[in-house]
Amino acid sequence: MEHLSQVWKIARRRLLTPKLLLYTAVLFSASFKFNAPLRALILELNYPVTWCLFPFMCSMPYYLALISFGVLYIHSDVPFMQMENMYATIRVGRGTWLWGQICGIFLRSVLAVAVAVGCSYANLVPYIELSGQWGRMASTIANTSVGYEANLYYYFWDQAMLVVSPFRLMALNVVVVVLLAFFLGLLLFFVSLHFGKPAGALTGVLMYFGLITFLNTFPYLEQTVSWFVPMSWAMLVKAFAPRMGYWILPPLSYIFSFLIVGSVSLCIILSIRVNRIEFDWEREDT
Repeated sequence: MEHLSQVWKIARRRLLTPKLLLYTAVLFSASFKFNAPLRALILELNYPVTWCLFPFMCSMPYYLALISFGVLYIHSDVPFMQMENMYATIRVGRGTWLWGQICGIFLRSVLAVAVAVGCSYANLVPYIELSGQWGRMASTIANTSVGYEANLYYYFWDQAMLVVSPFRLMALNVVVVVLLAFFLGLLLFFVSLHFGKPAGALTGVLMYFGLITFLNTFPYLEQTVSWFVPMSWAMLVKAFAPRMGYWILPPLSYIFSFLIVGSVSLCIILSIRVNRIEFDWEREDT
């Protein structure tokens, strides 16, 4: 119990940081803007909208790019080499310190996704339909041109709505984005611990530009590119619906296997590496 208590104390320091608060403010402002046309359409048609909004917002390139950048931003301080962590490492040992950091990355990933889901309801809370069905508004937008006429920023994919329920789509999308954020945090941790923080920052930049490449790829090449661009998997709704006759994402089995096996492998490698590396601690006032 003492070991778990120390892990928790180290992990919780990684949660409410200024970076996470800035991420929340920016994401809420963006969601408020992106939901404005939908809110106007709701008032015009007098229909409530489904509570399952987050997966469809993630299918919007601007929103996905914003969330991806935000996740990389809030994880940009790994590995955590502030002087306060040096004292914690001496007191509890390297192994406990490492697992505290890993748990901190996971909890921060969960919190970041929870913030994104919460922000997806910005200025729509009074008009949310709590139902296990897609509802009239989503069906109307998916099967008519009303969404284009209202200049919506994102749309509801009728192919996906025919094969998956709101609860299943939301659950799958949230789990994938949490695992993705956790994997990205561990990857930055791994690269920074082995090659230094500049290399970790460069890895984040390359991952982000990989997403931009995917978003600007021809439809018939999107699935091929997406196999190598994990950030694209946040657009999970597209795994259930082809675009212009082409499938966009890899199978769900590949996505989950890659993220789980990749995260476990990184945790194992980090646990080995942390016992052999000479730490280079940073002073907070420099």
